[in-house]
Amino acid sequence: MPDEIPPLSLGLGDNNENLVLLDTAEEAAPSEAANMAELLRLVPGLASDAHAVDLARAVNHFKHGTDYRVIENPTEFADAYRARIEHENPSAEWQEGVVRLRDYGIPDFSQIQPPKLTGGKLTFYAADNFLGVPYEVEAENLEAVPEYNPMPLTPLPRSPAPAAGNPEEEYEEKPREKPEDESEGEAEEEPNAAAED
Repeated sequence: MPDEIPPLSLGLGDNNENLVLLDTAEEAAPSEAANMAELLRLVPGLASDAHAVDLARAVNHFKHGTDYRVIENPTEFADAYRARIEHENPSAEWQEGVVRLRDYGIPDFSQIQPPKLTGGKLTFYAADNFLGVPYEVEAENLEAVPEYNPMPLTPLPRSPAPAAGNPEEEYEEKPREKPEDESEGEAEEEPNAAAED
């Protein structure tokens, strides 16, 4: 049976540093940790696969604060990702400042797994809170700096934009320009050369 751990809260310190707060006793002020080494010193029982979700939350918070969120339930993430794509207009063109998952593509949802601690290595998936796209995150050990690697995304097909007016009227054929190395003299020499034969 895994060790009991106190409730953990993610927060900010007085200088806007990312902290994990521990509710250690009702009357005492909560203890706080500013990095994984401090957190594991305060809660040694946290270093267990049974607490992989709490570990992932802490690692993610220390590294990126609220810029990323841990994907704790891959099925819910996949459903929400697909639903968001369904609500996006497939024929809309890319626009600066407008974030659409359709512009990035779709990940292989079968690769996304809940957080896991194996042999001291923490692996989890996180979503960028602004873009919505997923990342695979690995920390070689619990005190190592985690690596955030974007998941490969498969582009989605675009629906053609509806044509406005008559396409034949909108299209204007431009006269073909001769390449610079082509001259009129060369074109005239060929018939003369045939006449000499």
